[in-house]
Amino acid sequence: MTTIKEVAKKAGASVTAVSMALNHREDGHVKKELAEHIRKTAKSMGYRPNPLARSLRTSRTHTIGFISEEIATTPYAGEMILGVQDAASELGYMMLLVNTDGNANETSEIAALKRYGVDGYLYAKMYDRVSSVPKSLSHEHTVLIDATSSDKNVPYIVPDEAAMGYDATTYLIESGAKRIAYIGCSKNLLAEPLRMRGYEKALKDAGRSVDPELNVGINKNDGGLKAVSDLFDKKHPDAFFCFNDART
Repeated sequence: MTTIKEVAKKAGASVTAVSMALNHREDGHVKKELAEHIRKTAKSMGYRPNPLARSLRTSRTHTIGFISEEIATTPYAGEMILGVQDAASELGYMMLLVNTDGNANETSEIAALKRYGVDGYLYAKMYDRVSSVPKSLSHEHTVLIDATSSDKNVPYIVPDEAAMGYDATTYLIESGAKRIAYIGCSKNLLAEPLRMRGYEKALKDAGRSVDPELNVGINKNDGGLKAVSDLFDKKHPDAFFCFNDART
């Protein structure tokens, strides 16, 4: 591993100057031309900063704790986790992932992340609903993912549910479907009316009317098969927008 001392020797500069240049703190201390020369020299030598030494110096570990409420064990959340990991890596951070059941082991998992000294937390839920972060995170840098925060001081990120409905319905329209059924959810979920809105807007934008009889709300599988079977018999749909379905 290339050290700062080796970079300083090859660049013809002091160790202090190299440290300032590599941390972009050269203003008023190191001439701009020399700082650029140092950075180019370090790059050509394959220099990489030592994360442990940097954390001791800055009191930052450049790690992010990702707390998953069973998300890590489902086949649907891989892209979310990969997205976090890619973004963190691009910004020079590492991600530590813990999976919880939202109850018993959550407190201990968060405590473990704190012992590692992570700089911030991403707290992910299974689906969009009004939620809050645990009290142990209330004074930490935390972002709620896939849920709407009940605390105005906690930022949150949720899917664009209306756009999902619009895009899925538009795809079916462009595929030639004429009678598109909406298989929704009868439970009171935040996403339900938003996806329905997108579905209806896509139909209207395509110059089609919205037929309420093509809309079926179900909950789990109980009664769902019969409701869809009856829909087939009565309205003869040729395509379906499903509120929730397994990805193939």
